[in-house]
Amino acid sequence: MEEYVTPLKACRLRFTAESRFTDTNPGASPGQYIPKHNVVGDYSGNINSFNAVNIANHYWSDEADKESGNDSGASLGPLWMVPYSRNPEFTGRTGIIEEIERRVERRIHNRVSLYGLGGCGKTQIALEFIHRHKGLCHVFWVNASSFLGFSEDYRRILQIARIPIGEGMDDEGLLIAVKRWFESPDSGDWILVLDNADNEEDFGGNKSSISRPLPQGSKGTIVFTTKSRQIAQREGCQFVEVGKMVAEEAKDLFSRRIVSLSLHRKEDERAIEMVLDTVDYLPLAIIGATAFMRETSSSPSEYWQILQHSDELKKRLLSRDVLDIHWEDVSESMLSTYFVTFERIAKQEPAAADLLRLIAFLDRQNIPEELLTQSNLPGMDNPIEFRTAIGKLIGFWMITKKRGGRPAYELHRLEKQSIRE
Repeated sequence: MEEYVTPLKACRLRFTAESRFTDTNPGASPGQYIPKHNVVGDYSGNINSFNAVNIANHYWSDEADKESGNDSGASLGPLWMVPYSRNPEFTGRTGIIEEIERRVERRIHNRVSLYGLGGCGKTQIALEFIHRHKGLCHVFWVNASSFLGFSEDYRRILQIARIPIGEGMDDEGLLIAVKRWFESPDSGDWILVLDNADNEEDFGGNKSSISRPLPQGSKGTIVFTTKSRQIAQREGCQFVEVGKMVAEEAKDLFSRRIVSLSLHRKEDERAIEMVLDTVDYLPLAIIGATAFMRETSSSPSEYWQILQHSDELKKRLLSRDVLDIHWEDVSESMLSTYFVTFERIAKQEPAAADLLRLIAFLDRQNIPEELLTQSNLPGMDNPIEFRTAIGKLIGFWMITKKRGGRPAYELHRLEKQSIRE
């Protein structure tokens, strides 16, 4: 009879790493539940970010394994390595999730990218998608913002899936062992999420640091969340573009977040519409606005008055870090999201950054292409250099190209404020 581990008990337990290469524990009694591996151990910088039920799910019994004939080192049920619980405030995005489902075919290897502007909710969409598949297949969530974060999470997969490895295997060999496990029949069906895959240097082909250990087999699904169109193309992904919310979705998200506030006044209803338009219907900006209202007990009308008072106050409001357990594992503001992307572009393609600085000081809509090519910026009169620079900005969703008619471009409203500041 297997012991039931309650969520409360699981939360109170201190997790210590057992040997990655043995299934024994000298201090354990037969059939006792023990943590085989350090499945929590500072997974996301905060042990509390791991759902207690998920912790309990990573416990198993030696005796149960033997009784079931499972001596392969694999867990009895679908593995779940996800650092976030389901977001109860998630709303809308039905069409996007349905599109992901259409593009994910079973029994073949799929790569899908949720590609879009920073702050548009790509991570939350991926999280909702995998929670709808919980218990149906193995699910692994990997931080792909840096090679360090990626390799740490890959090692956790090695431990949780109890993948056998040879003695003396180096770091690269460990990552390749995980890749081969994904590609083998032993892994079964699985979904691997690569969150914040934005650094193009890590995805520069099959020999680059993160691309090389990614599975290339005949099954399984990899979901990328990325701001970079180039990364999605290099990785052979099917594109699912994620833009701002439609008005009704944005209003619903806003209302879910301020349900405790009185909205009986007509001016508050109007203020909500004005705030949503100002933040361009972007989820992260909406979360930031409603977080401020919650913390200060401000009404939508009072928030709107501050927002329109001056550019300086508007900048301060939009630069406030979003601290919400359901939305981000690190604090960030809407403007800082743009700034980080801009800095990345400046490092990779300085001409593109110069072009974006120019665009930020023009009217943000209907910017004619000839104005940019004749701007006297170095290289912009050269069609190859101009296409490279403008392509980089489009590829990171910093600007959009208008369809039809004469070539023209548009800059997102909040981005204009961020770049100019």
